[in-house]
Amino acid sequence: MLDRGSTRFIKRLPNLDFFIQHLELEKWFDPQQIVYDDGLLPGKPAPDMYIKAAANISLTPHECIVVEDAISGFQSAHDAKIGYIVGLGPLAAHGKLLDCEGVSSVIESFEQFPRGLLLNA
Repeated sequence: MLDRGSTRFIKRLPNLDFFIQHLELEKWFDPQQIVYDDGLLPGKPAPDMYIKAAANISLTPHECIVVEDAISGFQSAHDAKIGYIVGLGPLAAHGKLLDCEGVSSVIESFEQFPRGLLLNA
């Protein structure tokens, strides 16, 4: 799916510069390729953010993996034709999350992320 050397993306928050600096996100993300809510794209559940993010890193949406914790995000990723959607939520919600269209697996924390999906993992 994703090459470990590929640029990854996150949705930009109003205070993203704070997060980039304090969490050292530039280790994993090229700040110029981060897709964020600048008011030009419709928000979730529209698929536009995911489609633009995939294009920014020269991948098709089908080649991407999305980790989401919101129903509208699952719909957005599914409508963008994301190749693999991981639900993120508490164990008690896993059944409900797996019932969402397009969700392939569910985890409680990023420590459980299915790293085998990544190339060169």
